[in-house]
Amino acid sequence: GNRTKNEKTGKRITVDYSDVLREAQRPGEHIVPFPLSGRLSDVLSDSISMAWLVTNYFDLNCLPSQFFFSNLAATHFRRKQVAPESVSAERIQMECERLNELGHACTAEAMDDFYDYVTRPRRRIVEVLADFPCTAAFIPVESWLDILPGPIHCRPYSIASAAPTIELLIAVVSFRTRMLTLRQGLATTFLARSPVGSRISGWISRPVYGFDFTYCLTPPTHPCILVGPGTGVAPFRAFIWYQLSRASDNGVFSTPPNVLFFGCRFSKKDFYFQKEWERLEAEGRLKLITAFSRDGRAMVNAGLVWSLLNEAGASVYVAGNAKAMPAAVRESLVEVVRDCGNMTDLEAEAYISNLESSGRYQVEAWT
Repeated sequence: GNRTKNEKTGKRITVDYSDVLREAQRPGEHIVPFPLSGRLSDVLSDSISMAWLVTNYFDLNCLPSQFFFSNLAATHFRRKQVAPESVSAERIQMECERLNELGHACTAEAMDDFYDYVTRPRRRIVEVLADFPCTAAFIPVESWLDILPGPIHCRPYSIASAAPTIELLIAVVSFRTRMLTLRQGLATTFLARSPVGSRISGWISRPVYGFDFTYCLTPPTHPCILVGPGTGVAPFRAFIWYQLSRASDNGVFSTPPNVLFFGCRFSKKDFYFQKEWERLEAEGRLKLITAFSRDGRAMVNAGLVWSLLNEAGASVYVAGNAKAMPAAVRESLVEVVRDCGNMTDLEAEAYISNLESSGRYQVEAWT
């Protein structure tokens, strides 16, 4: 892989808000924080400096595209000022030729070169500018918005609580590239380092392809099979507490116990909301099934899963890392249906496909 070391640390963050409309908050919604201290409206009410743009707007931590290199090379032809004597013409020519190579990579050999320079080491734009100092020094101020990418990409995070609070469960990522350069998640590091009481800009959104819990929240209700390894458990915490709060508000709203499959590396380090889950299970309001990959324990509950699907009309919700987990969960469910339902492989596949098309099997995954 491109990463020599990858560490993730879970962090729980509570966000206060004053918008009374948020009382209508429903599970499945996201919060999209903008990595900027204070309120964005306060900043935009004044004139914006180039320093502010470099710090808060331009996405200098993203990987450059070929278009970026070709635009950067073109600055040499639009350059108005004369290079200082300390900068050799040979150096300027060398940078210009190299930028053109990267910006117009068409052959297989050129694409391999682009991959080796940008993709494999995950070289960011800020590092590219350092590699081409003469070019970077001559970027006209009026061309910054044309050349440098922006705004900074805002990433959505699942809300991990029911109204009237907003809580997030985020994985603060830290790793080193092949160049042994430390990389940290932009938004997650910003949130994790924000002092208590900080003001953070952002907005609430319901993703187009996010979870729809309507089936499980409309009487007569059905149990849910919730698969949320690691921080993937966040949206399910919001759903469970929303469902339980509705049940307590009107005594007639029956809430069948849901089944939560939670997995992580270490039970003592990554068992998020452990006390909450164990308390709800002790009260008979949740069935908790855990698996800790480094502790040698496994999840084997095929009979339970099949009875929930076939007899109780359960829905399946899967959330977490998109790398391999969603496909592995689906494959396991096909096997459960095949073995417990005495079906062929094709029949079991058709059974799961029918759950997907009817909205009873939903996945929300991220990279």
